[in-house]
Amino acid sequence: MTLFNSAQIDQALEKYREQLATFQRLRGEVGGIEATVTAPRQVVKVTVGAQGQLTELTFPTGAYRQLTPTELSSAVMTTIEAARAEVNRKTAELMAPTMPSGISAESVLTGKVDFRSLIQDE
Repeated sequence: MTLFNSAQIDQALEKYREQLATFQRLRGEVGGIEATVTAPRQVVKVTVGAQGQLTELTFPTGAYRQLTPTELSSAVMTTIEAARAEVNRKTAELMAPTMPSGISAESVLTGKVDFRSLIQDE
């Protein structure tokens, strides 16, 4: 007894190939995502890459000289976090069409999805 006919297998294989091509394309696009954010008063400007890694940090003006070390540290850290959030937003936007119904890419990227809750007991 055959569970699947040849046409069903061919159709499933074609769907698999399409999904694989989509994910390979997305992998390349996601890897190229970056975000640049400038702090208020142009105290600091940062760029982060696709994994949230800091790739550039500059002080576009002399405004940083007016800050205490604590204020400067806070400005740098806040700006890095804003850039990382932008990378996550861009990644989620790119991945959204591939996500299952009811699951947002942003919630997956930020670790807010409990995948165990998605598995139904049979």
